[in-house]
Amino acid sequence: MLQDGFYHSLGHGVGLEVHEAADARPRARVSSSPGDVIAVEPGLYRHGHGGCRLEDLGARDRGRAEVLTDYPYDLEP
Repeated sequence: MLQDGFYHSLGHGVGLEVHEAADARPRARVSSSPGDVIAVEPGLYRHGHGGCRLEDLGARDRGRAEVLTDYPYDLEP
């Protein structure tokens, strides 16, 4: 059963496979390297109501992140 809140990985590496190494977690076993593309996909869930998950792609460049996607998040109820 799904629980409330944010309870999964923040994201993962993207390359030849859809889900690759380089976890987007502070204590990840495989860390990203400069030039790696990472999917950042936070999701919030509420039991009995549903959830929302947004996904962006970013690239690591010398300690900084470059957002590769350009999508407006000005959602209104």
